Amino acid sequence: MNKSEFAWQMGKLETFYPSFNVTDDKDTLKTWYSIFEFEDAELFSEAVGHFITTSKYNPSVAGLREAMIDVASPNLPSVDDEFEKIKKIITIQAGSDERRTLYKSLHNITRKALESIGGIEGVRKAPDYGKAKQNFCIAFNRLVNEPALRALKSKSITEEIKRNVLMIGTKSSELS
Repeated sequence: MNKSEFAWQMGKLETFYPSFNVTDDKDTLKTWYSIFEFEDAELFSEAVGHFITTSKYNPSVAGLREAMIDVASPNLPSVDDEFEKIKKIITIQAGSDERRTLYKSLHNITRKALESIGGIEGVRKAPDYGKAKQNFCIAFNRLVNEPALRALKSKSITEEIKRNVLMIGTKSSELS
């Protein structure tokens, strides 16, 4: 995420938490940015929105990290239920309102997974539903786990940065 995207999100937090102030002091903003700079901007933006709607306390690094994990791992429908909807969509006449309505009812991740395996046609043209479902499950799970792994990985990067800062602080005090 770039600095302006980060500053925008911190400004949103300041709007909803008036006693939280990081954008006025450049050093404070740089410090916060150093912790979150390697985050995906979209994931961080969603986490800020989630934090604003769920926390009555001022933002903290831990609180925002927790919000990132919450956003990255939402309550998802079961793969089996979503695949059953896909099978039903296939049986409904193309172009019908019923088919469009059922397609729109699919979870966003389901639609992305479906698109990644060739859409409805990809499922229809598979040798059998077992193979189509296997491909769908792989795509679905990859999409579900990717943001959660990114959030967890960035958490470990932050912890490593903190350890390095502590080591640098310790070494500089030893030199004095």
